[in-house]
Amino acid sequence: MTRFLVCLAAFWSLLAGPALAEPNPVAATINAAIASGCGAAPGHFMDGVYNTDLDGDGRADLIIDHSGLRCAGAAPYSALCGRSVCRTTLFLRRDAELVPRMVQYGVVLDVPGTPRARITLERASGYPSYVEWNGRGLEAFEMP
Repeated sequence: MTRFLVCLAAFWSLLAGPALAEPNPVAATINAAIASGCGAAPGHFMDGVYNTDLDGDGRADLIIDHSGLRCAGAAPYSALCGRSVCRTTLFLRRDAELVPRMVQYGVVLDVPGTPRARITLERASGYPSYVEWNGRGLEAFEMP
C-alpha cells in the first residue's frame, strides 16, 4: 500500500508539472513599452533598454528609451516619439517590481553602468539633460 501511495504521489507530481516561475519584471516592462509604442503591431528594441543601478541600492533598475523601438507595419517608430525626441522612462526596482519614477523626453546618450551614475540625454533643444540620484529620488536638470 505504501509503495502504491509513493507511486501515486510521483505520478501526480508529473501531472502537476513544475511550479510556475515568478514573472520577469524586466521582460514584462519591456513588453508593455512595446505595446504602448507599437500598438497592435509587433515590435522590438534595437537599443534603448538599459539595466543599471540608478539609486545605488545594489539592484538593477531599468531605463527604456523609445528612440530604440522599431515597429512592424506602416509606422516603423514608436508612437511615443515626436519630431526629434522620444519618451524615456526611468524605472526603479522596488521589491520584485519595476516602478516608473521619471519620464524625460530625450535620447539617451550615456549610461555609465556604475551605481548612482549620471545619465545623459539629448533634449529637443539640442542641449544635454542629466538625470541622477540625489539621495532621495531621481533629479533632472538641463545644461544651457
